[in-house]
Amino acid sequence: MDILIEYLGSLHAKTLRTNRAMFVAPWFSAHLQGKGRSFRAARRKTLVATDSRVTKFLTTEGKQWGVDVDTLYAPMIWDGNHWVGLCIRLTTWDVLVLDPRPGLKSVEEVAILLAPVAEMLPYLAKK
Repeated sequence: MDILIEYLGSLHAKTLRTNRAMFVAPWFSAHLQGKGRSFRAARRKTLVATDSRVTKFLTTEGKQWGVDVDTLYAPMIWDGNHWVGLCIRLTTWDVLVLDPRPGLKSVEEVAILLAPVAEMLPYLAKK
């Protein structure tokens, strides 16, 4: 998946830049998924949501959220075997799920799977 995202990003670099969009690597959504439980339990949520890897990613020159980029396209894996795409629009704070098999998960299951991303994004955007 990393190679595919890298390839698509380079193939569509001009269009992405023009539309203030970017692809993010699979580690990004996996990272947020992995921090979900500790984030919900934390009193100081910013400390959990951000770390050196995320900070470096968020401050990459030419790819700063809200400055250079308004839309993120992120792959996300559910249950270790089902890839979906996320279209995260930072200007409207909504997440569109691009699912090739939409009947596989109920709306409730999707909400649970997306919760870490939806809960942490505002804290990341402040960074």
